[in-house]
Amino acid sequence: MRPLTTNKLVLKRLVDDWKLLLSIFVGIVIATSLVAGAPIYIRTLERQGLDTAIDRAEQRFLNVYTVAPYTTL
Repeated sequence: MRPLTTNKLVLKRLVDDWKLLLSIFVGIVIATSLVAGAPIYIRTLERQGLDTAIDRAEQRFLNVYTVAPYTTL
C-alpha cells in the first residue's frame, strides 16, 4: 500500500464528501444573498409604511415635512 501524501488525502476527502461540501456551499450562497438583500427589503417596508400612512390620513389638508435626499417625489 502506497503512503498517503497530504495532497492525496485532501483530494480523497473532497471526493468522498462532495455532497456535504455542495450543501454547505449552497447554504453559504443562500445566506449571503439574504444578507445582501436585507437592507433593500427593510427600506422598502419603511417606504411602504410611509405611503400607507399618508394614504390613510383623513384630514382635508395634510402637512408633511420630509427630508429625503436622492428620492424622487
